[in-house]
This record gives sequence, C-alpha cells and structure tokens, in this order.
Amino acid sequence: MTRKILTLLLGLLMIAACADRSRRAEIEERQEDLEKHQKKELRKAQRELAEVDSLLEIARFEHDTLHAWVMSHATSLTETSDEVLRLNQLRAHRDSLEVRWNTLGAKIKYIKKKMEEDED
Repeated sequence: MTRKILTLLLGLLMIAACADRSRRAEIEERQEDLEKHQKKELRKAQRELAEVDSLLEIARFEHDTLHAWVMSHATSLTETSDEVLRLNQLRAHRDSLEVRWNTLGAKIKYIKKKMEEDED
C-alpha cells in the first residue's frame, strides 16, 4: 500500500517538475518575443520619426515663407484670399505634424525605458 502511494507521489512530483520546466520555457519564449516586438516597434517608430521630421521641416519652411508674404500684403488681402486660406491649411498641416512628431518621440522614449527595465 505504501509502495503504491510512494509511486503515485513520485509520479505526481515528476509531472509537476516537467510542467514547471515547460512553464519556464514558455515564459522565456514570451520574453524573447516581447523583446523582438519592442525592437521592431522601436525601429519602426524611429524610421517614422525621421520621415515626420523631414516633412515637418518642409511644412515649417512653407508656412513661414507664406506667412511672411501674407503679412507683407495684409492690407490688400481678405480672409478668403487664396493665400490666406493656403496659410491656414499649412498651419493646420504643420500643427498635425508637430503632434505626430511629439507622439513618436514619446513612444520611442517609452519603448527604450521599458527595454532598460526589462534588462534589469
């Protein structure tokens, strides 16, 4: 009787040990997948930030140039003049690019912070 109980307990312990190893392997696999995903997202955000930065520089230049022209001709223009309407469109475009630039910068900073935390 005790031999059967010992055999049963030994079998249960072996099953538990195997399950524990399999859980550890699964956790390690998930951790590796997370690291790969973080690196992929970081590279993607960095590429996108570079693109947005270039577009933002162009938008700022176009806006500033047209703004200077509109201001120098302000007495002869109305609110519905093509140049004024274009200036408003450029301002909205520039502002949306600035928001995107800030968002991507924050995303990159967050991903890097999480990666550092995971290393510790």
